[in-house]
Amino acid sequence: MVLLLALTSTAVRAQVTGSVTIESDHRERGFTTSAGEPAIAVEIDYDDPSGLYASATAIGSLDPDDPRFLGWTAAAGYVRRVGSAASVDAGLLRREYRAAYDGGRSSHYTEVYGGVTVRPMTARVSYSPDYFAHGVSALYLEAEATVSPAPQWLANAHVGRLIHLHVPVEYHLPDHQDWRLSVSRQIGRFNLHATLSGGGPGRQVYLGNSHSSTALTAGATVNF
Repeated sequence: MVLLLALTSTAVRAQVTGSVTIESDHRERGFTTSAGEPAIAVEIDYDDPSGLYASATAIGSLDPDDPRFLGWTAAAGYVRRVGSAASVDAGLLRREYRAAYDGGRSSHYTEVYGGVTVRPMTARVSYSPDYFAHGVSALYLEAEATVSPAPQWLANAHVGRLIHLHVPVEYHLPDHQDWRLSVSRQIGRFNLHATLSGGGPGRQVYLGNSHSSTALTAGATVNF
């Protein structure tokens, strides 16, 4: 009975939440993963009082001419608070993205990450042994800040840098950087947001054409 009560208590305190997001373009680290088309993302998150957490996200293209499943992301980790305004976390992430169009390229990678948050700043280092290709190892360094300029409003700024540690001779993969500026407004269970983001060096090629890596996107999220 004691064990049952303990398990019930833990289950009550643990949180399982979810969200559905529609974006005008799904982007990761400064580049589109949906070939510039609208996309939908469904996310489930689990947070345990012990600090353990996990999340899973499924992404699909809303291209009216070619809707398709784009891929998924799953992560699990542990976060520990340090004082009232700081925390440290570490975890493991896996991403699997399919080609957004016929003839496009799929992508996948695993990352081990660690980060520190001292509000309003967060810094994180991620290591991947298979970044987009077998035998390609890379570090991703990122920092961001989030502030609330007014009630129910959030503003966020992000910068990231990908550094290749080992690239087989058959690949030509330059290091790149990305940035993002976003603003959001919470209205009940809904979140409306707009984001300006970009990456480089160079432009992004998809659907047979060269496109600027800088884009303004908008979206809406409903939480449940």
